[in-house]
Amino acid sequence: MKKKLTLEEIKLEKMLSKIERDLTEKKHAPNFRKKYKQYSGIKK
Repeated sequence: MKKKLTLEEIKLEKMLSKIERDLTEKKHAPNFRKKYKQYSGIKK
């Protein structure tokens, strides 16, 4: 039986996942920009 999460716990959970997402996005940002530049170069 899963215990019901309190509002506080849910807030923390959301905050953590948001931070995690932000970090991974920042980590991949340079790569993405490089790929995007190549892609837009090909497209033109």
